[in-house]
This record gives sequence, structure tokens and C-alpha cells, in this order.
Amino acid sequence: MNYKKKIGIVLGGIFLTIVSLFLLSNNNSFHSIKPPKTLAIYIKEDDGYHLYNDGNNLPIGYRVNYTNTHCYDKEKQEITPLRDYLKVTDDMLELTSDKTILCELYLDPKSPIAKPEFYLKEEGEEKYTNEMTNSFYLSWANLDSLKINAYCLTEEESDDNCEWISVLESENSITGNYTFQNDTNEKKLVFAYLQDAKGMVSDYEIDEITFDNVSPTCGDIVKTSKGSSGVSGTVGCIDVTSGCVNEKETFSNLKSTTYKTITDKAGNTNSCEVPVSKSTSSSYYTKKVCSCKTYNTSSGSVCGDCQTYNQTCTYSCSSGWSVSASGKGCYKKFSDSSGYGHCTNLCQSMGYSYGGTDSTGYVCYCGKDADENCVNTTCATWPSCENSSFGCKTWNTTSSGCTTT
Repeated sequence: MNYKKKIGIVLGGIFLTIVSLFLLSNNNSFHSIKPPKTLAIYIKEDDGYHLYNDGNNLPIGYRVNYTNTHCYDKEKQEITPLRDYLKVTDDMLELTSDKTILCELYLDPKSPIAKPEFYLKEEGEEKYTNEMTNSFYLSWANLDSLKINAYCLTEEESDDNCEWISVLESENSITGNYTFQNDTNEKKLVFAYLQDAKGMVSDYEIDEITFDNVSPTCGDIVKTSKGSSGVSGTVGCIDVTSGCVNEKETFSNLKSTTYKTITDKAGNTNSCEVPVSKSTSSSYYTKKVCSCKTYNTSSGSVCGDCQTYNQTCTYSCSSGWSVSASGKGCYKKFSDSSGYGHCTNLCQSMGYSYGGTDSTGYVCYCGKDADENCVNTTCATWPSCENSSFGCKTWNTTSSGCTTT
């Protein structure tokens, strides 16, 4: 082992001892660690990783190995995702988290070929999709002495689990399709890596796109005007993942129930009902807010929303049955051949109700509902606006119906 590596091992041992003490220490010992941000930088050589230095100057030609690199805050909690706090260029390291007091940075040799140009679906910063599979574009600049022979697209911030896809040495760009690893509705981060002919990997390029395959939710319906020309207003749109194209969709002069389409930024749609009714006593239109019965027609008369019909009903019994005293039921006598006290079982076995016996106990009276024949007559009076079964809020004094508050 040469002298340089002996020094590296000694320094590495010292640093690991400091790390161990840090992770095992209590809150009082944190204030004694100077400086507030402690760094250890390891670089990968042929026989493994070795301590490089304790500073922010990086060796040229290396890239961060995010699988091995770890940073911790003063509560000993690991900071993730690292790329939000760790900014690395070819020769400079910057920690953007003021809370970070310990970082172990591992660097791997990187390909001299620059990181690729890469984007999903289309160029742009705010992108959305409702498809699991989307197109991509990837390009790179080969060196005269070194060519790219494979690429990898992954949702992991590391090339450790990359499935490398070969390319021809003559190629410097490629288009294709990428399928997300899961169908969770969220912002997807996709990393693109290049591998050169010597097996070294480039820095990654990253693109992000929001995946959303859930339809937006219909929001509040707000009436802005009503009158003889109809009802006007807006329908709200709610979408927590990609957001709505428009937070409100307008409608104008509606004279009947209509459906308005709302759309989110990923292209999902929903159809929202805008319920509208017309009073029978005038040409005044009003937005329904109560769960009322719809119009009913009988003998040329029409009952309005929130009304029901008054009815006249008659009852009749089929041949062999007699009308009961209530007028709404039928009864019939049956002999109880099983002996005294078995009428209940006899009636129930035929699907009838038990109605009693005669004085002997051997004649059973079995009953059933009479045939009902009802005819609609006049419209019922308007129910109270406090009647929860209709849900009306206030009276519309202009047209004697229910309207918005």
C-alpha cells in the first residue's frame, strides 16, 4: 500500500469515528461540532472509495453517487431528496440546507462525454399527462475518441439499477416511449444517463411531468343572474393533482337542465349537471337547489317541482275474496284439515297473513292486500320550505317555487 493511501485510510478512520460519535451523541454535543457543516468527500478508485478531502473543492471528472451519499441534520435525520440540497458542478460543491451539519459525499468517475439533452413528451417546464406511457427525446454529443453505446431512463436518482439500452456508435439522438414505474398520481421525475464505450456513466439529465389520470371534481354552482331569458352563472372545477384548466366554467341563459364539461391540465374531463327548472305559473326560470320530484302529467294538468299529486284510490278483491272492514284488504275462509290451532301455519304456507278463526277453530281467515287503483286529481299544496324531504331553502316569491338562497 502506498503512502497516499495510508494517509487516506487514517483520515477516513478519523472521520468515521467522528461520524459515529455524531450519530450516537445527544443534543448538547451538537453545539460543540465546528464548523456547523461537516463534510467528508470520498472518491472511487480501483480498490474502492478513499477519503479525498474535507472541503468544497471537487476533483474534476467525478459525479455524485447518490446511493452512497448521505446528509444529516442536527436531529440526526437524513435529508432527502439530496438533489434539493446538494448542488454540484464540475469543480464546486454547494450545500444549500442551513440545517445540514454532516455530509458523506461519494464520487464516482464519470464519462468525459457531457450529460444528455432529455425531455418527456415535449419541451417545457410545466407538463402534464394522463397516459402511463409517453414519448421522449434524448440526444448527446459523441467525442471523436469516445462514443456513447447505451442509455438508461429511470425514476431513481442513481444508475445502480439501470437497464441499459444499446445505441449505435453513429447515433447521437434517439426518440422512443417511456412507461412510468407505477400509476400513482403525482409529479414524476425521470433521470437520463449515458454510458460510454469504456463503461463510464455521464451525469444525469432530469425531466419532470405530472401524471394525473383522475377526473376533476365538480365544484360549486353559482348563479349570477336569472330571468325570462334563463339562468346564467358558473360551475366550479376542483383538481388536486394537475389543477384545472379553468377554475370556473360559465353558462348563460339556460332554460333546462344542462351539463357543463370541466377539464384538468392532464386532459381528464368531467360532466357537471346544472339543474334548471321553469315555474308553471310564469316564464320565470330558477336554479333548483332542492331534491324535488320532477314534473308529473295527468289528465292535462301539471304539478310543479316540489309538489306531488293528490290522489283518489279505490280497492277491490279478486273472485272468491271479500273486502275487509278497513276497505284496503281482502280475506277468505279456509278449512283447517290439520286440526284445531293450525290456522297460522295454513295461511302462511299459502303466502297469506293470518286473520283469525271461527268459533270452532277449524275455519281459518286468511288475508291479503286489496288491489289498489289510484287516480291523480289535484296538485298538492307546496310543502314547507323547511321540509327536509324536499330540501327547499327559500321561497321564490315571483314564481311560487324553490330557488337559491
